[in-house]
Parts: sequence; C-alpha cells; structure tokens
Amino acid sequence: MLDYLTHGIMTPILLLALITVGGMFWIRLRFFPILKIKDILRSLFDRRSSSASWRALSVALAGTLGVGNIVGIAYAIKAGGAGSIFWMWVSSLFAMILKYSETVLAMLHRRQHPATHLKQPSIITETVGGPMYYITNRPFSILFAILCIASSFTVGNLIGTSAATAALTTIFPIPAFFIGILFCLLTLAITFRGISIITKFCSAAIPFFSLVYLLMCGAVLLHNRTVLPSLLLRIVSEAFSVKAIGTGLTGSVFFHALREGFTKGLITNEAGCGTAPIAHASSDSNRIVPQGFLGIIEVFFDTVILCTASALVILPAFDRDPTLDGYALVSSAFSCVFGKLTDYLLAVLIFFFVLATLVGWSYYGRTALSYLTKRKRILSVYLIVFAFVAFWGAIGVPSILWTLADLTLGLMTLINVRYLFHLRGEIINETNRFFNS
Repeated sequence: MLDYLTHGIMTPILLLALITVGGMFWIRLRFFPILKIKDILRSLFDRRSSSASWRALSVALAGTLGVGNIVGIAYAIKAGGAGSIFWMWVSSLFAMILKYSETVLAMLHRRQHPATHLKQPSIITETVGGPMYYITNRPFSILFAILCIASSFTVGNLIGTSAATAALTTIFPIPAFFIGILFCLLTLAITFRGISIITKFCSAAIPFFSLVYLLMCGAVLLHNRTVLPSLLLRIVSEAFSVKAIGTGLTGSVFFHALREGFTKGLITNEAGCGTAPIAHASSDSNRIVPQGFLGIIEVFFDTVILCTASALVILPAFDRDPTLDGYALVSSAFSCVFGKLTDYLLAVLIFFFVLATLVGWSYYGRTALSYLTKRKRILSVYLIVFAFVAFWGAIGVPSILWTLADLTLGLMTLINVRYLFHLRGEIINETNRFFNS
C-alpha cells in the first residue's frame, strides 16, 4: 500500500508539478539561462565573486553527488534503455530553473542566528536559510523541517551507506560492520566541527574526486571512441521509440524511457526538494542572483556532465552483457581500460562520494532542526544519532525504508514547489532587477 501510494500516485503528481512549475519559470524568466549565458558566466567569474559562494556550491554538490551518479545510471539504463538518458537531459532543463529559483528565494529570506556549533565558540552568529524560512505558512514550514530531518536519515544517509557497503563488500573481503564503523567515526569527526569544516572538506573532496572520476570516464570513452557517435544517435532514437507489445497495445520503450529518465534525472540532482538552497544560503556572499546561477551550474555538472559520462561508459558494457546491472555493470564498463585496478578505484570514489553526501545532508538536517530548536544539546544528539544511522545503513536496511525515503523526499518537494509558485513574483522581480542593472 505504501509503495503504491509513493510510486503509483505521488510520483506522477510530483513529476507533473516539477514540469509545470519549471516550465512556468522558463517562460516567466524569459529563458535567460540560454539567452544570457554570457552574462551569467561573466558575473560568476568577475572580481566580486566570493570563494564562499563556490564552497557553498561544493556542499550542495556533496548532497547530490553519490552512488546514484555511478550505479544509479546503470539501473536507469537497465530499466529504461539508452533512451532514458535523453529524458534525463530534458529533465535537467526543468531542474536547472527550479534550482535557480529556490536558491534565489533562500538567499532573499536567509537570517542571522546565534551560532550553535559546539566546536567553534569563536563564531558568534551563523547565516541560515532554506525553505523553512521562506514558506509563509508556519505549519507547512514546520512540516518541511520535520520531513527534511527524516530525509537526512534516509535519502542522505541509509540509502547511500547501504549501497556503498554493498559495492565495497564485493570488492574487499571485510565485514560490513567495519565499513559502518568507519562511516560513523568519520561523519562524527567532520560534522561536529561545524559548517566551516564541512565546507572545507566538501570544497576539497568534491572537485578532486569528481575530476578523478571524469578522467576515468575519459579514458574509457577514448578507448570506445569509435562507437561514441552511434551511442549518441541511439540515445536520441531510443528516446522516441515505440513498439507493440503482445496484445497489440502500444507501449513502451518510449514511455518506460521517459519515466526512468525524468525520475532519475530529477531525483539525482534533488531538483525542487529544497535541500541545496540550505547550503547556498550559508554563503557569506550578498550577490543573490549569481548565487542562483551556481544552482544552475550544480544541475549541469551533476546531470549533464557526470551522469552523461557515466551513461556513455556503461552503455557498451550493457551491450556486451545485458544480464548485468548495478555495480557489476559499472565494474565491467571500466575494466576494459583499468583491468584489475577498476574495483579499487571505484571503491575509493564511492566511499568518498558517500562520505561527502553524509556530511552535506547532516548539515541540511541540522539546519532544519535548528529551525525548530536552538538547544545545542539536542543538535549534538542529532549529529550522534545521524552518525549511528550511517553505521546501521552499512549493516542492513529494511526495504520499507527505501519507500519511506522516496515518500519523505517527495512530500518535501511538493511543499517546496508549491511555495516556489506562490512566491514566483519575488524570484522574477529579483532576476529582472539584476539583469536591468
């Protein structure tokens, strides 16, 4: 029943809401991400740009990058075929404008609060923001904060550590227990130090390991360079393919690819769910719209660059052995170049991507909790429980928690998108003010 409610009813409503509101923002904002790309790039790299803005982007990326960008793409291809990648590209267009809009709103409504970091007594105040602060209906803002805390334990913790441990235990003959302890201790060591340490870790780990992964993808793509044109053509052609099923009902590959592509595309970058704006609002930059531009870059890097690179690497391996899926398919894809080193390289990447996800989501959950209470003891208990949940995720996760993860994230997104639409005037006015000046 819960599975049907989440995937049978809420997911179609969620996708419709994201596409409708995203399309509205494209029209009302006059397609500026495409028509004014030069202005966007110039504003991001001029002398007024703050390094803190880019560090906030690293925290936001830490929350979205992870096993889904690697293993999740393998599952999407297995379920929806090559055409799902095309619809992932299309979904990124809606995701970009939604991420921009929620980031601008978060910057407009952020606040200064007394600092609650136990390990940083020298910091007196901290800048906080997110949907909790711009949702105008108090009961809904409280509900969003509660859902964000719940999602930090599921989407931002259990799901990642479970998937990472499953991959790591197939590579190394070590018990899941020890992997869980490692995740637990490292998460505690970083999160208890506060946002400044979190941003330093993310701004070092995310660019470095993303570059390593892209270089690995580049080596495989170079090895498979002769089939790349046909792969790209196939991604587009299969996106629109329709074939008859047994009884003559029309089906399909088209609708399956569309569903898988849109769902994976919008979920992998968490478009519209309201988490990334929490990271962007922590920046000390006063440039509201350029911070929103970083939201666009976040989606472009996550979905268009990383997910596309993964897909082009995985597709030839899928053609060689369609029975493979998940991590086995990813390992087979990279082994054509890296051989026996493949599993070790992927293990390091998966481990640090998941650790970054844990760190990023712990900040989201802690900020949501600080909206409800400023008591340091409660906030420190949350961080301890969060670290223990990472250990729990490594040793085993009940299947119902996967459905609960989708449910909490989906409800967060529906609430957030509703208020993005409600406050659209603020976003449009701020954007027009920036470009007019």
